[in-house]
Amino acid sequence: MTVLHEGAFLLRILLVADAALLLLLLTPARRLLMMAAGNAGGLWRPAASPDRDAGRDATFLFAQAAVLLLALLLRIPSLNTDLWIDEVFTLVNYVRLPLGSLVTNFTDDNQHLFFSVLAHISTSLFGESPWAVRLPAVLFGIASIWAAMRLAALVFDRRVAALSGLLLAVSWHHIWFSQNARGYTILLFGTLFATDLLLRALRSGQWRYWTGYALVIAFTAWAHVTAVFVALAHGVVILLLLVRTGRLRTALWMPAAGLLLAGWFTLHLYALVIPQMREFFSRPGGGTGVTPVEWRNPLWLFNEIFQRLGVPTVFGWTGVAVILLVVVMIAWWYLRREPLFVALAIMPGLLLGVTMYLLGRNLWPRMFFNEAGFVIMLLVFGLLAVGDSVLRRYAGNAGNVAATLPVWLLVAVSALTLPGLYRHPKQDFTGARDFVRGQLAPGDTVVGLHVTGRVYNQYYAPGWPEVSSVQELQRHQSARGNTWVLYTLPNYIRAVMPDLFRVVEEQYELVKVFPGTLGDGDIIVRRHHSPPSGMTQQ
Repeated sequence: MTVLHEGAFLLRILLVADAALLLLLLTPARRLLMMAAGNAGGLWRPAASPDRDAGRDATFLFAQAAVLLLALLLRIPSLNTDLWIDEVFTLVNYVRLPLGSLVTNFTDDNQHLFFSVLAHISTSLFGESPWAVRLPAVLFGIASIWAAMRLAALVFDRRVAALSGLLLAVSWHHIWFSQNARGYTILLFGTLFATDLLLRALRSGQWRYWTGYALVIAFTAWAHVTAVFVALAHGVVILLLLVRTGRLRTALWMPAAGLLLAGWFTLHLYALVIPQMREFFSRPGGGTGVTPVEWRNPLWLFNEIFQRLGVPTVFGWTGVAVILLVVVMIAWWYLRREPLFVALAIMPGLLLGVTMYLLGRNLWPRMFFNEAGFVIMLLVFGLLAVGDSVLRRYAGNAGNVAATLPVWLLVAVSALTLPGLYRHPKQDFTGARDFVRGQLAPGDTVVGLHVTGRVYNQYYAPGWPEVSSVQELQRHQSARGNTWVLYTLPNYIRAVMPDLFRVVEEQYELVKVFPGTLGDGDIIVRRHHSPPSGMTQQ
């Protein structure tokens, strides 16, 4: 039986189980099940006065609309610039497929299924352009700001909500990911919105919130499988909450049903590709590679962020230490007021990071992007607390405005970093391609190292070959002209192909570097006029 047939068989089993469950709910047993589920209401109440009327407050609605409009405007510039490596492979390997083939295809973890489906619909409607491929990421990026404001209004107040949304709107990284044709903004939106629905379910005990929670978790996991860790973390936190409140026996079944329903929906969405996922992740190094590289070092995560921002490492680590200290102090202080929210904010990232590290998986910074909303909320809350306790007392009638100055300062600093985001594309493949084409002479050859060659061959310059060894490079060298070599991610090439990297770096002259906003993602152009002397078979 092929893996596709296995997936179809699994889906049929799930549909039969669905029919049985529906029949059960139509019988008198439904009433018994509902009674057994009990009521999980009253398990949480916000420490602050809940903003139940935030959705009807004209001032808050105006602030929300202004923030979302600003977010949209900031995500339009550079939206149509070059796709970077992962975006190209998403488009070529998945988005271009017929819809039926797309939802039954999981050859690697570059497939974010829900995003691929949305990008397929977008490109079918608007044509295949970078902005159309990225459109779902933009829309969910803006939706994640809305979800952050909704959650902050529930847990904190409208002031924290509006300023948290504003800070996310002008965030360098949030804009970057909102223009990234991947599923990360869906992951952020789903994490925030699911947390909001979970808190409302724990407060009210209403089934509509648990059902909404289950659907949001399922579709978020369909966009990025790490959302499973969000649901697992929620399960751990709820279990601890029930034990602490002494309501494990009386209030367990409704949260358990909500979490099981989330898993059940997720199984349906993934059923057709579960056998392929099992095959992929069971390979040696599936999803991470077998060669030891620095991506598995937790310190690399932070060094990668510093490089993207162009910040010297020493200043970057100083800034991280200060921000980490502030956030930890705020979280520790707020933990006594709102332990459930703090646990829900911290646990998903902690559980994911520990699991990935123990499994030897790569610690990509983007895997923790869905923690951004919680960090921003806690930071804004802490800065406003400082403003309220220090600045307000000296500001007289302007106290309300003065209390927000620390947050506005952070917003201004964040906004000042945005020109660097718009200055370059994520990776300047077309700039490097056009430059080399303009320099080509009769007899010249062009190659791309490893994934760079694959990207050019499949998308930007069909016919430019991919080379992944010294022998392949020798075969493509020009006998009577220049041999042009283009590559990116030099740290990765150095780690997995050291011999090839050494030959290129030592025997090919550096011609030009095309910078990009992706960390380590500059496109490097080198050339050699004749076959390198002394090159030996490796």
